[in-house]
Amino acid sequence: MSMKMRISTLGFLICGLTACGGGGGGGDSAPATGSTVFPALALTSGNSQSASSEVTTTGSETIGAGSIGSSVITGAVVDTGDRPSLAELARWSLETLHDKRNQLVASVSGVVVNETVACTSGSLSLSWNDADNDNEFSSGDSFSITFNNCFEMGATISGSLSMSGFTITGEPYIDSVWSMGASFTFTALTINDGGDSARVDGGMSFSIAAPGDDNIEVLLSGSSLAYREGNHTSTLRNFTFGYTEGINSGLYSLEYSGIIDIGSLSGRVTFATTTPFTGSDILDGWPSAGTLVITGANATTVTLEALGGDNVRLSIDSNGDSGVDGFIDTTWTSLAAI
Repeated sequence: MSMKMRISTLGFLICGLTACGGGGGGGDSAPATGSTVFPALALTSGNSQSASSEVTTTGSETIGAGSIGSSVITGAVVDTGDRPSLAELARWSLETLHDKRNQLVASVSGVVVNETVACTSGSLSLSWNDADNDNEFSSGDSFSITFNNCFEMGATISGSLSMSGFTITGEPYIDSVWSMGASFTFTALTINDGGDSARVDGGMSFSIAAPGDDNIEVLLSGSSLAYREGNHTSTLRNFTFGYTEGINSGLYSLEYSGIIDIGSLSGRVTFATTTPFTGSDILDGWPSAGTLVITGANATTVTLEALGGDNVRLSIDSNGDSGVDGFIDTTWTSLAAI
């Protein structure tokens, strides 16, 4: 089972159970348990593809496959690996809670409600807080879910997920102008399908909005978010991911920046798009244009340039003199497979 399927499993569970009641707690300030701050990584022709793969794959997976902007870096047709698509989960959570608001309000009745729900094996604990006691699903409300070795749909889920600071304006997907947002905290959230296992710790803020011009704008940011796969933990720090989706056109524009401690390389790099990644086929296409610069120790850099189709060029400055010491022409498919 791929991680996308595991996140679908998690979404299925929450979707089926939120109508029972729930919520309270959350935030974007939790530390990434088990994260490591590595020394800056000197970028070379030898590690440039691995570092580029880590940054771009983390970018697409954090943004997630649940939005129209799915996998715009690694491609919708590529299995993007074992990390949770956190924006997918965040977006799904906000939309599900909005859709089920009448059922939730009926259960909450202006108080904090706590329930334990049995899974096929194990259980989960659900808490919902009507923070302003207005008996409505409204800005300021929060929820938390703790999974106690909850086994459903072939996966065992442990740890907790919480949401706080919920805001909403307008009627999402109905009004021409609307917005939703919240902060999410993941604490030892682990999904194991009996083979592969992935864990996430830390926090992020997520917002989605329609400004009234046929676009959807998404912003995801945070101070620390750690992914653990096997024996390696990679940690995003001080990160921002933003993209715009054309609802009818399929056009997209993606920008992101931050720091990532790469567990498999035991090194730290910073990254930022200097020109947005853009494309015209939001579901299946690769970026047709855009540039991302990855910076390591001693001002060494790798610059990724989308060349159209599946093609991408890596320009490597391995001595930090702002010159180009070598090129590697490769594909997004190849980078995603590393």
